[in-house]
Amino acid sequence: GPVILLAHSMGGHVGIRAVLETRIKPDGLVTTAPMIALPMGRLATMGSRIISNLAAGVGLGKRYGPGMSDHDPARVKFDNNPLTGDRERFNRFYGLLARNPGLALGGVTWGWLSAAFDSMAELQRLARDPAEVCPVLICTAMADRVLSVGAQSALSDAVQNWTQIRLDGARHEPMMETDAIRARFWAAFDDFLRTV
Repeated sequence: GPVILLAHSMGGHVGIRAVLETRIKPDGLVTTAPMIALPMGRLATMGSRIISNLAAGVGLGKRYGPGMSDHDPARVKFDNNPLTGDRERFNRFYGLLARNPGLALGGVTWGWLSAAFDSMAELQRLARDPAEVCPVLICTAMADRVLSVGAQSALSDAVQNWTQIRLDGARHEPMMETDAIRARFWAAFDDFLRTV
């Protein structure tokens, strides 16, 4: 049968970039909340990219970026979290981390930010004149505060035979969302499979 890649967030970024660079040639790619850009304006993005490149360049690459730190279970709260509107799945996820603290990740470092800004710029450059690539379904979590919703829409519009579904009410982790949101995602996923 067809080979379909399913990737989320930064994995979605890597999958999209690998497809645009023709490093991989699956029959289709489905991404949820892919990292195309951070949710900031153009000037803020330029300034942040310059600062992160400078910080990484002077040896601060392994230090946390502004407002970032190690994972702290005491700061984990469901209310106003950016990941999911489903309390049960939120509690299950953070319960798993509490029992297995070695799986937890801290915030982003200056080095990660520098590399991420460079890679996002390269992805957007590749999308301006793409090679002929497989169909892609971009599943955008419309209540995402982690990544740019608008950048996902712009990318899906820029590349022929790429489509977008908008998951209204979904936060950054559609797979951890309410049953209704997950059902909309899986219906779109099944529809996409029928086209490849």
